Amino acid sequence: MEEEEFKSSSTLAITALALVGVVAVGAPLVSVAGIALVTDMQAAAGPCSPSAVVSDGEAEDTVINVPNGWGPLVEEAAKTAGLPVSVVAAQLQQESNWNPHAGSAAGAQGIAQFMPDTWAAYGQGGDVTDPEDAIPAYGRYMAALRNEVKDLAGDDADQLVRLTLAAYNAGPGAVQQHEGVPPFAETQRYVETILDGGQVEFSPGCKAPTGAKAWDGDLGDGEWTAPLPPVRQDGVRHQHC
Repeated sequence: MEEEEFKSSSTLAITALALVGVVAVGAPLVSVAGIALVTDMQAAAGPCSPSAVVSDGEAEDTVINVPNGWGPLVEEAAKTAGLPVSVVAAQLQQESNWNPHAGSAAGAQGIAQFMPDTWAAYGQGGDVTDPEDAIPAYGRYMAALRNEVKDLAGDDADQLVRLTLAAYNAGPGAVQQHEGVPPFAETQRYVETILDGGQVEFSPGCKAPTGAKAWDGDLGDGEWTAPLPPVRQDGVRHQHC
């Protein structure tokens, strides 16, 4: 009886360690309660939990979690704008939460929150509340903003994405005046929100989009990275969250 209980306990311990898979050499072992906590954290991580990470062969111009079959429209708008498709999806969600009839007190309308004058310039006579018209128009507008700030970015693709988002939020004039993302808390927060949302919500491989902060190999409190950090030669993967 004691031998059976010993075998059962050993099997449980081995299984628990295999599930964690993040114990570095020389690090203290994680308790069963700790394993449950890690599992709960991963389950709550959303689309970028390990189970959602797809193969490295996933095309970079695809997007997930776009509602109502608008994914192809978003992908085409991203090509027009010259922006990562996950960033485009995150920006549209931030602006309207995918509501074609969204409006603001300032007069912005539609899924991309066009002001009337801007819609007149880029809407090509379409309906601002129709995503079939508004999403392509958004792509054209973002392409124009990107063109206005691209000289400031030089050959830095990451900076170009950030400057384009800043130009949408604060205006291209403010970006040019400050020769970079303006030192406005709202604009800086807006840029980071879009980039973070692009990775967490809309990237099929949980891959950080161009413009996002690159992982420096040292995760601070509350930081995570995806795809997961590389597996060491001994088969141990560093914990990512």
